This record gives sequence, C-alpha cells and structure tokens, in this order.
Amino acid sequence: CFHFSHPHLTRYSTESPRFDRDAFSVHRSLVFSNRKFVVRKLKAPSASSSTLFKPPPLSVAMVSRLVEYLRANALELQGVFRVSGSKVKQKSLCARFAEADLDLSAAEVTPHEVASALKLYLREQDEPLIPFALYARFLGCGAWQGDERIDHLVNCCAQLPAERSEVLFLILHLLDEVAQRSAVNKMDVRNLASMFCPAVLRSHENILDMTIVQKETYVVHTLIESAHTLHDRLREKQISAAVPPTPVPLPPLTPTSAQCFAPPPSLDATLLNAEAGAVADCTDQKHSAHDDVAASSTSQVWLKATASIAPAPPAESPRE
Repeated sequence: CFHFSHPHLTRYSTESPRFDRDAFSVHRSLVFSNRKFVVRKLKAPSASSSTLFKPPPLSVAMVSRLVEYLRANALELQGVFRVSGSKVKQKSLCARFAEADLDLSAAEVTPHEVASALKLYLREQDEPLIPFALYARFLGCGAWQGDERIDHLVNCCAQLPAERSEVLFLILHLLDEVAQRSAVNKMDVRNLASMFCPAVLRSHENILDMTIVQKETYVVHTLIESAHTLHDRLREKQISAAVPPTPVPLPPLTPTSAQCFAPPPSLDATLLNAEAGAVADCTDQKHSAHDDVAASSTSQVWLKATASIAPAPPAESPRE
C-alpha cells in the first residue's frame, strides 16, 4: 500500500461531487492489477481558482457529425482518444458544439483534439449515456454468460431513452471500428473501454473502488465487442413490439354453440321468469275452465234446439 500524487489527480478532490474519475485512465496498469493503493485526500478547489466546464446539451446530430469526422480522419490515428492535444482547444471546440453550422474541417484543430473534445463532451454531461437509473441493471450483466448475457444487455438497452440509445450505438460502432485497427492505432478494446467508461457507465456516487471500476469497464468492454449484435437484436425487438399481432378470424357461432356459450341468467331474471310462468299457468287454467263452461252451455242449447225441431213420430196406418 502506498501513497502517490499526480497532476491529473489534483484537479478535483475525492470529496468533490465533480471528481474527475477519468484521471485514473492514465494509470490503467493500476486499475487492472491486483495491487492496492490509497489516493491522498486533496483540498477541494475554490470556486475562484477553478471553474467547472459545462458542455452544451447532448445532441444526436452533433455526435453524428463528430463520429463521421473521426471515421474519415482518425480510425488509423495512433493513440486516438488517448493523446489529448491542446486542452484549451478542446474546451473551445466543445463549447461550439451547440452551433448548427459548425464546420470541423475548417476549424483549426487536429483529429486528436476532436477525439478528445468528443470524449470531454460526453463525460461532462449531467448523466452518462447509460442513466443512473439503469446503472445497476447494466452492471449486473456479469452474472450472465454467452447468449444470456447478450439478451440481458438487449433488454437493458431497450429501456434507454431514444436519444441516448442512438448516441450510445453511434459511439459503440465507432469504437468497434477503431479497435479493429488496433494493430495500427495501438488502441484495443480494453484501452477504449477504459477511456470511455466514465462517459458511458458510472454511478451517481462516483465511487472510486477499483473493483467497481473494473466491473464498469468490463461492461463497456462487452458493449463495444457486441455492438453490432446488440444493435441488430434491439432493432428486431423494437420491430416485433411495434407490429400488432394479426387477429385470427373465428368461425361463426352456430345456435347450439351460442346456447352453450350463453351466460347463465341472473337470479332476478330467473325469478321474473318463474313469476311470468306462474301467471301464464293461472291464465291458461282460467281460459280452460271458461272454455269448459262455454262448451257445456253450447251442448245444452243444441240439445234443446234439436228437441224442438225433432220430427214427429210416424202416424199409425189404419187397420183394415
């Protein structure tokens, strides 16, 4: 265990909420080693001695223009994203990212300074590209293996806001292209993950535990290596979620099936039907009795009429 100080580590105090954790990227050998070290606590800078840099709000269009410039000029540039260039030019260029008509080719800056300005622009936002609310879910991808890990990251990426998701994959695709040319530019996936970890994934508390930093760097490392697979699966997931399922036509209901699927009558309806049946039975009985009386009266009248018009008995013939 030892103490050390470094010019990059004296900019902010470990107790400051804006502690620049990216300063540890210059000591990548310490981050990925098993040695333990303690950082000397530094006095927080006063507001008069230093002013915190505030970049313009995140813009997909601006990030896309920066990515296209770097893709055309810096993919094979040795030490890209590691060699910083002029700090003054970086901040001056980053402050102009809000300008819609900014011409990077006409600006008096080198590709190294544009790459560092992009990193500064993303790192100094209020939140990293992966919001603090999703930090724990992304950090938990180490518990999965193989395709299950990819599926877990796809589900996590599906919860990102649309703007941040687009910017994240623009950066991941660019870093993947840079890593594919690591034999020339000397920047492999491990170095790039260490450079962009504070801009992509960090906790709200800015914890300086090296174990946590290694886990965060591992997540960014996985995102860079699997950028194309993640993006393709995420698009498929979004397309399948946007297209509603085709309704299956049902056969027409026959009378028998309609009766089978008819809802059972309620208790009130049953009572009403019973009362109606009883009233109908009483009415039928009254009508039947009335018909019987009418039938008997009719038969008596008919008998009387028949008797009145009955033919007289035949007269007796005279005796001879």
